[in-house]
Amino acid sequence: MAVQETEINSTRIFFDAEKTKAHRTEYNKPCDCQDCRNFYKLTEDNTELAAFLREFGIDIDCTEEVMSFDADDKLIHHEAYYGVFGRIEGEDVRINRFGVEISFLKGAAVPSFRTGEYFWICIQGDFPYVLEETRERDIALASEDGAPKKWRDRLEKALAMVLISGAVIIGLPFILLFLIFHLFMTPVFYIRHKRSRYQQDFPRKYSWPGFLHPDTEPYTIIKENDLPVEYFKWGDYYERPGYFLYKDILLWFADSFFYDKEKGLLLCWMGETDAEWEEDTDENNTDDCFTVAGTQEFMLQEFRENVPGRECNRVVFFCQRKRVEKTYEEGGLERMRQLDDFVIYEKGELAKAIRDFIEDRR
Repeated sequence: MAVQETEINSTRIFFDAEKTKAHRTEYNKPCDCQDCRNFYKLTEDNTELAAFLREFGIDIDCTEEVMSFDADDKLIHHEAYYGVFGRIEGEDVRINRFGVEISFLKGAAVPSFRTGEYFWICIQGDFPYVLEETRERDIALASEDGAPKKWRDRLEKALAMVLISGAVIIGLPFILLFLIFHLFMTPVFYIRHKRSRYQQDFPRKYSWPGFLHPDTEPYTIIKENDLPVEYFKWGDYYERPGYFLYKDILLWFADSFFYDKEKGLLLCWMGETDAEWEEDTDENNTDDCFTVAGTQEFMLQEFRENVPGRECNRVVFFCQRKRVEKTYEEGGLERMRQLDDFVIYEKGELAKAIRDFIEDRR
């Protein structure tokens, strides 16, 4: 089915219902928790809302995210996000319809494996608990006047406030130093931005604090050394790394993090030895971690969707030695050296690393 169009509050919305309906990943499979099942049941019973969502190709049980909390002693606030392939031309839209608030959003802080153009539909409101089972919730104690008092919730909130306050007090001097430093360095950052080869080829207005695009270094090195590597920007998202392609090999220069149990590449924040990881970690807890092969498969799929018509069959990661030593567990660098998927180079020698890589494949 072709892309369809609708208009809501003078905003044009284009969507691909069939592509949306077919998209299924770990992030939008139905959840078994009570709050999610309660939301699914409420949406199913709200037949007008369910029919409205299905017009966009949405399966009401396949949210990318449902956030829930007690609005009071009787109602639960549900906030659910559905991803839809397509685009919004104009501003985000919020309407009240079918007894809920419906938002059409260009962006949301929601985990997803979607690539290409897509937007979010958010459903939120205060709802009753409708499942025919006892709700699992914190025990409420009665105060002297008979009103319920959620002692555990209040204690947790009080502790959270103490921790947040302490973090703010400790972190405030560092935040001030950061702001002062960047204000002082703004002229330098501006000049660096304007003189950047990346900025010259892909002009964009300077915005404070003036961080350079993540592709600036490899792009400049490749252009200045006339290396036979093609560059493709990713859609309209300026800040996102683009694609560097040598023949049918995708060269990746941004920092990446992996967990691969077989090869022993651990995520940088684990802080444990391999033996401790094996002993303390349930296999299911590694489901959301990246393996080398899994990351490569995802990147190749994304490349084919975003750069149609170009062949790409392999991904190679370029990693600076000092960054690897600071990021991964002890021995991670040596493990990477043993794999053909990684090119390890010294600081300031990226041009040589790319040139040697190309020469080896000629």
